[in-house]
Amino acid sequence: MAQELDLKVLPEAAKDALSISLGAAWKGFDAAIKPMETIPALMNAAKQMITVPEGTEGGLREKAEAIAGVWMDKGMTLVNDCKAAGQKFTEGK
Repeated sequence: MAQELDLKVLPEAAKDALSISLGAAWKGFDAAIKPMETIPALMNAAKQMITVPEGTEGGLREKAEAIAGVWMDKGMTLVNDCKAAGQKFTEGK
């Protein structure tokens, strides 16, 4: 049973990994072409990653959890953006 499940999941996981990798490469290439647009966006994103969200109350632990939530949100958004960009190559769109 486990082997049967692995054979079904593996091709889809490989396709997703390829899409994410190609999308990340494309986004990096595109960023290198337009540095004057990319640098301010990267600086803004970096600032957001180290800023405690407004309305966060409590001590250090709550603030650390809020920042970790921001990191998770930004990370998942980046992965989804890279996957969407990469699907243009893997799906022939």
